[in-house]
Amino acid sequence: MANKRTPLPSEEGVVDDLSHDGNGIVKVEGKVYFIPGVLPGERIIFTPKKKRKGKFEGVVESILIASSQRITPECEYFDRCGGCSFQHLDPDAQLVNKEKTLFDNLERLGKVSPKSKFKSIQGSLWGYRRKARPGIRYVPKKGGIMIGFREPSSSYITSLHHCGALDDRLSALLPSLHELIGKLSHNDRMPQFEVAAADNAVALVLRHLEALCEQDEMLIRDYARYHALHFYVQSGGLDTIRPLWPEAP
Repeated sequence: MANKRTPLPSEEGVVDDLSHDGNGIVKVEGKVYFIPGVLPGERIIFTPKKKRKGKFEGVVESILIASSQRITPECEYFDRCGGCSFQHLDPDAQLVNKEKTLFDNLERLGKVSPKSKFKSIQGSLWGYRRKARPGIRYVPKKGGIMIGFREPSSSYITSLHHCGALDDRLSALLPSLHELIGKLSHNDRMPQFEVAAADNAVALVLRHLEALCEQDEMLIRDYARYHALHFYVQSGGLDTIRPLWPEAP
């Protein structure tokens, strides 16, 4: 029988800051832990995890004292999808945090400091993301085709049928993209999409590791024509990208 690792004892600490990717930074007994889902100033109880990729991570068990800037995330996928990291933080506080990250990086990495600062540009809270790279996985035990973003610190995919952060035109395609990929041959060898929404068009690039058959290409052309998309396929490096519909880029 395989030995099971003994879980590490829980720790209590206060979140000092946020990392650039939205993880809370907690310092306990000389160790720095990165913990998702917590905010600066919060006192938490967390379970430490083994060191991974040079840093200690943790999983929050409970929040003893919550931040006044904490809000309820609107997205149903937020607790498991790694596409967004800040939905639990008030939007105005998000902006402050992102400004701080920018200026910290300028000083720490670039060794420069701006003499003056313009007011940050702020757009819509939803539907702002016009480019993305959703992953594709074929997992029979979870219903077959999964399309979405990776879970935090994981290679697993959270399968999305809508995404509030994506441009509405991209989000609306997610259910039908599940259906399309499910009909294609070798759909277990298709790792990802690249999607982009311009003012005048929506484009998709399907990455595939096995050659597409004639039936596959016909299904893709019919799909692209019906949804008025620019649909490309990519079998290898960037020089292998070719348009399927319309035939001219």
